[in-house]
Amino acid sequence: MRRKKKQAKVYMLQFDGDLPRTRGLEIPEFFDSKEAALRRIEKLFIRKGPYPDIEDDRILLWEAVPGWRESRRVVWAFLGWHWVRDGLPGIKEADDILPASGKSLYQLCNEA
Repeated sequence: MRRKKKQAKVYMLQFDGDLPRTRGLEIPEFFDSKEAALRRIEKLFIRKGPYPDIEDDRILLWEAVPGWRESRRVVWAFLGWHWVRDGLPGIKEADDILPASGKSLYQLCNEA
């Protein structure tokens, strides 16, 4: 009996809004793991600043299997007030935590 080869997942960052740190970046950016993508977010916004705008910026982290358009889903999100979670099934505020700080990017923006 042959086993199906497990497809490697890829992670992509999508930036929406007027995020100054994303100008000049190759978008979307691709990563081998969710953790690597979250480290990139931390490097872009936490270490260097400025923080994303909690009103109208959005950052989505997609998980996908290359070549399978229907097999992608958002696994992490930062949503300013103007964005809604309705179109992101399974994403809760608790999913927005950044590993280095133990807080969500939204919390860090409010504390700044």
